[in-house]
Amino acid sequence: TEEEEDIRTVLDRIIDLCDTSNMIDLPLDKDGEPIHFGDTVYNVDGVKGQVISVFISDTTELVRFMVDNGYESCEQPANKLTHKNPLTAKNIASRIKNVIDGICDTDYAVSELSDVVYQLGKLDNKDSM
Repeated sequence: TEEEEDIRTVLDRIIDLCDTSNMIDLPLDKDGEPIHFGDTVYNVDGVKGQVISVFISDTTELVRFMVDNGYESCEQPANKLTHKNPLTAKNIASRIKNVIDGICDTDYAVSELSDVVYQLGKLDNKDSM
């Protein structure tokens, strides 16, 4: 009915007015893309995580993200993160070194090294294309 359409139109307009995401300058990753809450990002070592908070001040833009292991979070400057998976041999070697240097949780080490093996397989597939 016309009344229901009017109500839906008004509600849609209210929702549009409540969207404040375009009212603040979001931090940009190293490729110039805005970082939003919930985005998947990668740090310089290729560690993948989901953005859980953003801190913006006059001097810095820090992004906290939950690492894929589900219980560890990292905080890094926004311009050191990327939305693109930096799948390179150098990054994979760095991840292996980080696991070896910091082995304290066997489950985490096994999970991380399994992911590295998977990524190495993907690199091989890219090379053969």
